[in-house]
Amino acid sequence: MNQLSLNFFLFDVEKYTPLEVAHFGGKVTGEYRLKGQDIVGWQRILAEARSRFLHDLIQTNSLSVGGDKPKVIEIDDGVSLLGPISRKYGLNTITHDSTSFDQIDGTFDVGVSHTLLEHLQNVVQVTRLLDSMAEHSLSMVHQVHESDSPGFAWDSSHTVALTRKEWDIIFSNWAIENQGWTYLGYHQGLNGRPANYVFEKDGSLPFYRHYDKKFTRRLLNEFTAANAISLSRIPLLLTSFAIAKDNPPLLSALLTLVYALDGADGYVARKGLGNSPWGAHVDILSDHIVELITVFEFAYDMKIIPQQVPWILASRDVVTDFMRLYNAVVISGTDDDSHPHTSFGTFDRAGRFLSSSVKVAEAVTVPIVPSLGLTLSTAHVLTSLYRGFPVVSSPTSRKIYRDIASRMRRKRRV
Repeated sequence: MNQLSLNFFLFDVEKYTPLEVAHFGGKVTGEYRLKGQDIVGWQRILAEARSRFLHDLIQTNSLSVGGDKPKVIEIDDGVSLLGPISRKYGLNTITHDSTSFDQIDGTFDVGVSHTLLEHLQNVVQVTRLLDSMAEHSLSMVHQVHESDSPGFAWDSSHTVALTRKEWDIIFSNWAIENQGWTYLGYHQGLNGRPANYVFEKDGSLPFYRHYDKKFTRRLLNEFTAANAISLSRIPLLLTSFAIAKDNPPLLSALLTLVYALDGADGYVARKGLGNSPWGAHVDILSDHIVELITVFEFAYDMKIIPQQVPWILASRDVVTDFMRLYNAVVISGTDDDSHPHTSFGTFDRAGRFLSSSVKVAEAVTVPIVPSLGLTLSTAHVLTSLYRGFPVVSSPTSRKIYRDIASRMRRKRRV
């Protein structure tokens, strides 16, 4: 088992069944001691990540109620290694279970829980825990498995079955009802991990609002299995043409694999192995790059389709991709509104199936039967234009046109 595979298992353990976790974890990451060494396992890896985050949160926001060592109070009814691990980061962490929290005295920089709230009996108990922790903390971070996340279903002890949006509402309402507290929203942990919901008291986390805006963090959020599959299609396609251009049957088989991966990345993302903020855009852009490399090779190198075809498709892709990215970066304020399909009304299954079928048919058939090049490439152009029309004519598009026109007018006045 190489280190990459091990890390993948550790951070994506929620996606396995309990039997798989027991079998594989006992062999690779099970809780055991080796000649007096510290406990080895995925809890340790998670404790490392949590410790780094809490250290950065405390230092960046200049929290210090504990003198030299910032103080953290953790509520955890399971096996937590945050206490011993966080000492390496200069943190003084005290861990209690949810039944003994009332015995705690003092004030802490941060109060935290890790996949605990969903294990409580009901929302009333969740609120009581928040109330108790709020009495002793300047800020809070609660990591929660939501019912709409992949890791929720395989653990039967997850009793509070709320979606991420529902948790968001509960936390917002709690902060409104508790004077001095503000709910700052949530951020996604490492891909495959549940979200972290963050609170501040009396403005104690002034710099947290910029946390998810850091380029490195946004980039890390895109390192997913689905995006890896999407992007892998490009070098695989280039390799296919390099080694099989003069072997039509082999080229056809390799192109079949390349285009089959277009469906695989979406399947992987839907199964929770790769959702990311820009995943849909990565999928579309990689699909367009694969599409254009294919038709340019067919037109200019192999000379089996008209040379006008790749330029028409390139023009169409540039326009539609610009519209989608402009909407996501400039116009849209929420993830739902920035989705490249739903925001332009191009999420219809029939249109996607038709367009994908024609592209696959062209890529797979033309190398073997060049005489079909004109017919299939023409169909490719027509279906592509049909799919692109809503992107330039929808209400979202009109909003983009008005925004661009307004910016141009302001620029001329200046």
